[in-house]
Amino acid sequence: MVKIAGQSPRIAKFFRVGELENNISTIICCEISGNGTPLILIPGLGDTVWVWRKIIPFIENKYKVFALEQRGHGRSSSPIGPYKGEDFKNDLYKLIQHNGIESPILIGHGFGGMIALDFTIRYPEIASGIIAISPEIYDKNNSHRIDIQEGMELSFEKDMHGAYKKRKKSRKEPKGMSSQERAEHHRLFLKNDPMGYSSSCYANLELLSIEEKINNISIPTLMIYGELDTKQKESLKISSNFPPNFENIIVDRAGNYVHLDRPESLEHLINEFTTKNNLQFKIKDTGDIQ
Repeated sequence: MVKIAGQSPRIAKFFRVGELENNISTIICCEISGNGTPLILIPGLGDTVWVWRKIIPFIENKYKVFALEQRGHGRSSSPIGPYKGEDFKNDLYKLIQHNGIESPILIGHGFGGMIALDFTIRYPEIASGIIAISPEIYDKNNSHRIDIQEGMELSFEKDMHGAYKKRKKSRKEPKGMSSQERAEHHRLFLKNDPMGYSSSCYANLELLSIEEKINNISIPTLMIYGELDTKQKESLKISSNFPPNFENIIVDRAGNYVHLDRPESLEHLINEFTTKNNLQFKIKDTGDIQ
């Protein structure tokens, strides 16, 4: 059992997502809490389950929450890379299989939002809805690509401090964190395996090129941006051309991390999204992950 100050205990479970390779298999960590409509939380590049710590207490009384910790991050294992978007989609698919999750709502931040979108392109029948927070939908010449490339190179050289500074430069820091929380956010980033993070950067660069396929997504999709997010204007410009099932929302006084800056606003948007699109249902009880 894992307990974080200010929220109810969560069960951390680990599951195998691949066959043994050189006597090593990929293990993914997921924290599970609550009961009701299933939500899968997918953190962004370099982040762990910790970044959802403020929103989970708002939603776990109404939803069954699966907070995923991606390969190459945190307590999940870091198989030999580089990784591709396909690897992250397969991890998500295995999580859904292991838990018998039916019609989940995928909620992803940044890179995690792009994984949710790409997953639904590959598996259109699985998810019932997508909420993408500050998804990385940018023009091909956007400087963010260069930041990711440089962060990948720094972490490959095992310079995680340099990689952190590069990532910090490329996005608006959360406004809703205390100095102690900022220090913890930094500490957890540095605990990521350097090779795992570098390999994840490689996959992130690949996923920045899925814009042309996004029109194939037919399920309800909500794109959430923070008012203070320095890159939201470009993403909004591109996403405004998506089909009618896509909706764009800007949250006041929030940056790139809406879930940390304005968790109460995100809770409202999640509830409104599920009600509006009639996405409220129960998860099938299949027992513990083996």
